[in-house]
Amino acid sequence: MEMSNLDLVWVALCAGLVFLMQPGFMCLESGLTRSKNSINVAVKNIADFAVSVALFWAFGFALMFGLTHVGVIGTSGFLLPFRESGAGLTVFFLYQAMFCGTATTIASGAVAERMKFGGYLIGAIVLSSFIYPIFGHWAWGGIIEGESAGWLSAMGFVDFAGSTVVHSVGGWFALALVILLGPREGRFPSEGPPRKFTGQNIPNALLGVLLLWIGWIGFNGGSTLTADDSVPLILANTMLAGSAGLLAALAIGWPIRGRPEVDLMMNGSLAGLVAITANCHAVSAPSAFLIGAIAAVVMLACTWLLEWFRIDDVVGAIPVHVGAGVWGTLAVALFADTELLQTSLSRPALLGIQLLGIGTCFLWVFGGSFALMWFVNRLIPIRVTPEQEHIGLNVAEHGTTTETLDLLSVMDSQANTGDLSLRVPVEPFTEIGQIAELYNRVMETLQRTTRDLKRNVSELERSNEDLRQFAYAASHDLQEPLRAVAGYCQLLQMEAKDGLNAEALQFIHNAVEGTKRMQNLIHDLLDYSLVTTSEESFRSTDCNQVLQDVLSDLEAPINDAQAVVTCLEMPTINADARQLKQLFQNLMSNAIKYRGARRPEIRITAERKELEWLFAVMDNGIGVDSRHEEKVFAIFQRLHTQDAYPGSGIGLAICKRVVENHTGRIWFESELGSGSCFYFTIPDKRADWL
Repeated sequence: MEMSNLDLVWVALCAGLVFLMQPGFMCLESGLTRSKNSINVAVKNIADFAVSVALFWAFGFALMFGLTHVGVIGTSGFLLPFRESGAGLTVFFLYQAMFCGTATTIASGAVAERMKFGGYLIGAIVLSSFIYPIFGHWAWGGIIEGESAGWLSAMGFVDFAGSTVVHSVGGWFALALVILLGPREGRFPSEGPPRKFTGQNIPNALLGVLLLWIGWIGFNGGSTLTADDSVPLILANTMLAGSAGLLAALAIGWPIRGRPEVDLMMNGSLAGLVAITANCHAVSAPSAFLIGAIAAVVMLACTWLLEWFRIDDVVGAIPVHVGAGVWGTLAVALFADTELLQTSLSRPALLGIQLLGIGTCFLWVFGGSFALMWFVNRLIPIRVTPEQEHIGLNVAEHGTTTETLDLLSVMDSQANTGDLSLRVPVEPFTEIGQIAELYNRVMETLQRTTRDLKRNVSELERSNEDLRQFAYAASHDLQEPLRAVAGYCQLLQMEAKDGLNAEALQFIHNAVEGTKRMQNLIHDLLDYSLVTTSEESFRSTDCNQVLQDVLSDLEAPINDAQAVVTCLEMPTINADARQLKQLFQNLMSNAIKYRGARRPEIRITAERKELEWLFAVMDNGIGVDSRHEEKVFAIFQRLHTQDAYPGSGIGLAICKRVVENHTGRIWFESELGSGSCFYFTIPDKRADWL
C-alpha cells in the first residue's frame, strides 16, 4: 500500500487524534456515572482498547482487510508483520486499529454500573475479533487494493468514515448487552417516572465531549487516507454538523424539560458528529447543518423510546450511535452529491442499498452479539450481584475506592447502625480530606455529648424512679394512720355530740372533712405514681368497653347531675386499658363537676387522623380561660377554691401523664361560660397478634 510521506504523516497524525477519542470516552462515561463506579468505567475504557488493538493485529485486521473470500471474509494478513508490510500498510493498520478500539469502547458507557469486568472483556473480545471485522469487510473490504471487495460495498453501500461500520456496530452491540443485563437497581421504579442518577463529575464529562470533537477531526479527516484538498470540506462539515446537533437538541429539549440540561448539549453534539461521519465528504454546508440537526431529533426520540421500553443506557450511547448512525447512513442517499460519490445508482436505489446495509448491520451485530453473550451469560453471569452493585464496582470489582466514597460509606454505615465510633479515613491536603477531618471532629463531639446525655438520662431515670417509689410509699403508708384519725374523729362526733357545744362540734366536723380530703388527695397521688410506661400492659383494647366500664362507675354522679352522655363508636387500639379508663373517668368527672347551672351534656367522639386516633370529650360546663392552658395540666394546680369545686388538683395531671405514656398529645379548647373540649391522641398501633 503505497503512500507519500505527506500522506503517511497525515494518516499517522489522524490516528493519534482518533486515539484521543479513548480518553474522551473515558472522561465522558466516568463523569456521567456515580462516584462509586467511576474507576470501573475508566478501567474498562483502557482495558477494551488494549484488547481490541491486540486482537485486531492478530486476526481482526486480516478478517476485515485481507484478500476477500467471495466478498464475505478476509483471508490474509494475520499477525501482521509491520517491517515486511511497509510504512503505508503499517500506518493504515494503526489508523484502523483506532477505529476498532472506538467501536469496542462505545458499549462501556451504556453497560456501566452493573456489568462484571470479566464479562465486559469477553464482550470486547467478541466484538473486536469477530463481529466488527466481519461487517467491516462487507462494507470496506478491498480498500487496500483500491476496489470494492466486500459484498455490501460492491452493491454500492456508502459509509465514508463509519456512521454504521463503527458507530452503529458499537451501538447495536451495546443494545444487546443492556437488554441482557437489565436496568440498574432503582432506575425504573414500579410507580412513577424513571429515576435519573446524577453523574459524579459533569465538567469531566463535558471535557470528554470536547476531546471527542477533537478526535473526530482525525476520524473523518483521516478517512481520506491522503492529505488532499477534500480534507477542509470534510472537517468543516464535521464541525458544523456537531454544532447543529447541539443547538437543535437544546432548542427542542429545553422547552420540553423546562431547563437546559447538560445531556441535551452533550448527546446532541455527538449525535450530529455521528450522523455526518457517513457523508461528510459529499454534502454541502447547509446539508451538513440539517443532517446534524435532524440527528439530534432522532437521538431525543430514541432516548424516549429506551425509557418507554425500560432499557437502561447510562450515558445515552445507543440513541447517539445507533439512532444518529442510522440517520447519517440514510442521509448519504438523501443529501450527498452523487458525482462525488462516484456511483451510478439513482437516489432511490442508493437509499435501498443504504437500508440494506443498516438492516444487515442490525441482524449481524445485534443478533450475533446477543446470541453469543446470552450463551456466555448462561455459563458465566455477566451482571454483578445486588450487593456489589450497591457498594459500587470500584470496590466490588477492583478493591479501589475514593475519598468521597469513603466518606459516604462511613456516613451510610452510621445511619444504618447508629455506631458513632466510626471514623472517616483522612487524606490530608485535599478538600474531601478536610471535610472528612471536620466530620470526624463533629462525630467525636456528638459521641461525647451522646455519652453524657445517656448518663444524665440514666441518672434522671433513677431519680424519677426513686421519687415514684417515695410517692407510692408515702401515699400508701399515710392511708392507714389517716383512716385511724378519720375513724376516731367520726366516733367522737357521734358519741360526744350531746355533751359538746356547737363550736366544738364544728371543730370535729372540720377535722372529719379535712381527713376525707386528705384521703382523697393521697388516693389521687397514689394513682398518679402508678401511671408508668410498661410494654407488657399495652394490649388490644376496645374503647367501647372501656367507656361502658367508666359509665358504670360514674352512674351515681351522672344520675345525680341528670347528665346526658353521648358516646359515638369507639375504635380498638393498642393501649393500657386501666390507664385509658382512668383518663376517660377523670375527664368525664370534671365535665360533671364543672357543670355550672345547666344540665350537663357530655359528648365523646373518636376520629382517625393519618397514623393516630383523635379523641374528644366535649361538655357545656363553665369553661376554662385559655390563659391557664399550661396550669390545668400541672400537678396540684387548681383554678377554683375548695368551697366552690372540691378536688385535689391531680386529675388532669394524671390525664396528661397517661396520654404521654401512650406517646400521644393532650390539649383543650374552651370558652368561658360555653363549655370545654378536651382532645387527646393515641397512635394507631394494634397489638402484634391482631
